Amino acid sequence: MDAIECRNGNRFAYPVLALSVYLLLGVQWHMWHPWWVILITIPYYYLLFRKNGSRGFVQTFVGVVYPTLVLAAFLALGFGLGAWHPAWLLFLTVPLVCDVATAVSRRSAMTFSYPLLAALVYLAVGFLSGVWHPTWVIFLTVPIYYAVAKFFRGDRGA
Repeated sequence: MDAIECRNGNRFAYPVLALSVYLLLGVQWHMWHPWWVILITIPYYYLLFRKNGSRGFVQTFVGVVYPTLVLAAFLALGFGLGAWHPAWLLFLTVPLVCDVATAVSRRSAMTFSYPLLAALVYLAVGFLSGVWHPTWVIFLTVPIYYAVAKFFRGDRGA
């Protein structure tokens, strides 16, 4: 485990503490279930006490908050509605959100992974409505997307 330097200069290995507390509660009192959530606090610790200054809101949201929200939504849909099967598609939105943030920051539509978006839309429509046949046409939009993005980027001759 990698120890990090806190704002006050102390070095502290929070992942070791979190894992130790989890194992102590599990082994000693057989409280495995609700206390696994303590492991989710590890990325939040690194957000609060980071070594290299502050991170922007977008990086924090994309890197930690959004994936945690997706996991919470997946678990809520799975345990609450028994919808584990279509709910797993939510995990495909995590790299999409990251790609949107990267494309916006670089001001380049070419860095966005449009094929992943096309696959997500295809799977979502197919699983939720059962309409697979005409929906495959969305994959034909992939080269069109990149051609248009390349055109607006300024590479009109190639």
